[in-house]
Amino acid sequence: MVDSDLKNLRLLIFILLAISLALSAVTPALAVNIDQSNDVTRGPVANTSDWGQSFTPTMKYLWRVDLALDSDLSNSKTYDITINIRETWNGPNLGSATTSVPPGRSSANIGEFVAFIFDPPLRLNPGSLYIIHIPLSQYWHQGGTYDRFDWHAAEDDDTYPRGQAYAGGNPQSYDMVFRTFGSDQTPYAVGGVISPTNKLEILTPYIALAGLVITVSAIIVVKRRRD
Repeated sequence: MVDSDLKNLRLLIFILLAISLALSAVTPALAVNIDQSNDVTRGPVANTSDWGQSFTPTMKYLWRVDLALDSDLSNSKTYDITINIRETWNGPNLGSATTSVPPGRSSANIGEFVAFIFDPPLRLNPGSLYIIHIPLSQYWHQGGTYDRFDWHAAEDDDTYPRGQAYAGGNPQSYDMVFRTFGSDQTPYAVGGVISPTNKLEILTPYIALAGLVITVSAIIVVKRRRD
């Protein structure tokens, strides 16, 4: 091959790399939005038993749950806290999510949200009732310590009409402070990227790129044979 052919080949390789990066950048992003929320004026609850909050989703997939959960300033270590999603208080877990919660950064009971991510997202039936269950009794004064976690409740009664709080399995007249995040779109993962669109839409740009690479390769092979 002559010098001009080598320059053209390098240019084609550069163009292919640029196209590949561009296609990766435009891969559709998933829209995950707040579905249910009871983000209101709050106060800490002494969680010496298992607690819960029922909710009624409007979206098909549950991606994340936020709880207004305080880790006491004097807690002796970081705890892995697990929440469960159930249809009834004593029913089986439909899904669980765990996050690490370190000791509190201040002595103020402010009820900052702690995020629990469901991976993969949990399929729910919109309009049905579900319960967020958290076994906080497991962490109350664990191992002879004074460690504790306080899930905040709304200061006013019945601030969330689509569910209610539970203490030790017993329904309460008030609600806990929480948020859920969801999506109606079916999640698919391609190359580590989660997208709500169908598989064909996701793969089409990559198929086109592969076809372009094959075409250019064939042209180069034919040119070499002629030279």
